[in-house]
Amino acid sequence: MVRNPDWTLLQKKLKAEKKQAKLMRGLAKATWLKQAKDMRISVKVPAYVSKAYAHLGRSASMTSAKVYKRRPYVILVKNSARVPMVKDVGGYGAFIRAMNGRQKFFERNLSKGVFDKTASITEKYGFDLENLAI
Repeated sequence: MVRNPDWTLLQKKLKAEKKQAKLMRGLAKATWLKQAKDMRISVKVPAYVSKAYAHLGRSASMTSAKVYKRRPYVILVKNSARVPMVKDVGGYGAFIRAMNGRQKFFERNLSKGVFDKTASITEKYGFDLENLAI
């Protein structure tokens, strides 16, 4: 039996593309992980996100986060990476759902007085405002 060389080549290419796709799994989350690291916030993430973080490449330069310590605190977050917003893979929808969820969480905590004390902010959000990167 003779193998079709085109079929063999196609199988090789598909295998390589699948490997690349697996490396890219978690890239969108990795861009947000980079921002947390920029602010020196420790975040627990799944292993696939940590692996993707090593492959951020150009996306790393397109994301940043900075805290300005003044009254009131200002946190500037920038994520111009293309990966988190790709509609074909659901990135944009995931982003919108995450932002809506964070906004509701923030508003609920605001109404409960969580932001009246630094200790309660730390308890709810898991980081110490006084020790964020400047």
